[in-house]
Amino acid sequence: MNGDETLASFLYKKELYISVISEIELFGYGKLKAKEKRTLKEFIQDSVIIDLTTEIKDFAIEIRKQYNVKLGDSIIAATALHTCLPFVTSDTGFNKIKGIDLVLYVK
Repeated sequence: MNGDETLASFLYKKELYISVISEIELFGYGKLKAKEKRTLKEFIQDSVIIDLTTEIKDFAIEIRKQYNVKLGDSIIAATALHTCLPFVTSDTGFNKIKGIDLVLYVK
């Protein structure tokens, strides 16, 4: 199995949640091909979108100050912390944020 198949297998039949910031980042990528965009739309449609709340915003402020991470990353990390959900990412930069249930996916 290649990395994408492994990830798909891992996520199969799980209830998935995604930060609204992750959704913006995914669709904001300028080099998306039509097929990739369709796949993302299907993935997003099958996921629960977690909007920005006051609690997540407050978490994000603290994360940004404490760990010196980008704004989007601080909101995504705050969303994972606030919801107590595992966070699947290939970005090893999230390793430094304590308290996140991090599932590191590396191809």
